[in-house]
Amino acid sequence: YAQNRRAFAQLASRRHELHREVALHAETEAALRVSEAKWRSLVENAPDIIFTVDPGRRITFINHTPPGLSTEEALGTDVLEFVSPEDRGRVREAIEKVFESGEPAAYDAQARGPHGEPAWYATRVGPVQGDDGDIGEVMLITRDVTARVEAQERAKESARIQERQSAHLQRVNEELEQFAYVASHDLKAPLRAVANLADWLEEDLAGRLSDDEREKFTLLRARVMRMHRLIEALLAYSRAGHWAARAESVDVGDLVAEVINSFAIPREFSIQVGPGMPTLRADRLCLGQVFANLIGNALKHHDRRDGHVWVSATDAGAFYEFAVTDDGPGIEATHHQQIFELFSTLKPIEQDDSTGIGLALVRKLVQNNNGWVTLESTPGRGTTFRFFWPKIPPVAETQAVEI
Repeated sequence: YAQNRRAFAQLASRRHELHREVALHAETEAALRVSEAKWRSLVENAPDIIFTVDPGRRITFINHTPPGLSTEEALGTDVLEFVSPEDRGRVREAIEKVFESGEPAAYDAQARGPHGEPAWYATRVGPVQGDDGDIGEVMLITRDVTARVEAQERAKESARIQERQSAHLQRVNEELEQFAYVASHDLKAPLRAVANLADWLEEDLAGRLSDDEREKFTLLRARVMRMHRLIEALLAYSRAGHWAARAESVDVGDLVAEVINSFAIPREFSIQVGPGMPTLRADRLCLGQVFANLIGNALKHHDRRDGHVWVSATDAGAFYEFAVTDDGPGIEATHHQQIFELFSTLKPIEQDDSTGIGLALVRKLVQNNNGWVTLESTPGRGTTFRFFWPKIPPVAETQAVEI
């Protein structure tokens, strides 16, 4: 009896263990089903194309297929059939490498797109190991990168176009500079001849000229001098931006003082330089020309001998904002853009000895240094020219020339 009881107890215990094992097995199967469902849901809803291939490169699983191709048609197909002929060798090598070494690989290749058109795909290839550790399949995760590749190609083409345009512009600038030198020489020679002839004629006719005739000779020489200044200014404008930069530390306060001392200023006239003039790295000659043209413009076009000019500087972040302000006659708003154009003056030639290039040169020099110029003016209330100069010289610094 005792032996039967022990045997019955053992059977009961074994039965209990079997129940537990069955329950555990059922739980495991349920968990596996849930896990497989989650994995399949993730794979099927993933935006990338995910598929596996066997050692013969035949597709054994795929989550997406191109329109017009069913999953049944894709399964068992050599994956190279979807790859463009010129890229098939690279794809074959990547898959074989993973099968042989177990190391992941990656490649970009052109293949059939969503609607049968050529498209670019970035693909990562990884091993799928079985229970025995052998690599029975490889998994490929492919993403459509056609937009990225096309953008890169457009950027490359744009760079090539810009390079060609830059080379063409350089040739044009060189030809323009050469033309300016030749034109300067060819135009100055006859001007000097005209000036000499005028002097000789006036000497030969001395004592026989009327006041009106002497005035005409004076007018002739003035026209010759104006033409000479115009040629020099045009040559300076053509040179601006074609010389190697010479960036150096510039004390702007000292520079402005030098510019002011270079003018013959009436005693009644005053020029005031504000505090806080910075020291920065710039091309001294170029920056000096900008101040010289703006201050000279304020002096030349002022309507009073007791006028006043203010020069100031303000920190504007990555730039310094410099201002040249006068209390002169001002400029009509309709002329604010016109005065920055070549050969543009607001007075008739008979009343103005200006070349009409000074402000155009200012704008060109400032823009060549990645800055900009603005104008504020009201008739009868003076004029303010502001220009913004970078604190750090541009990489491709431009160079002004001596006028």
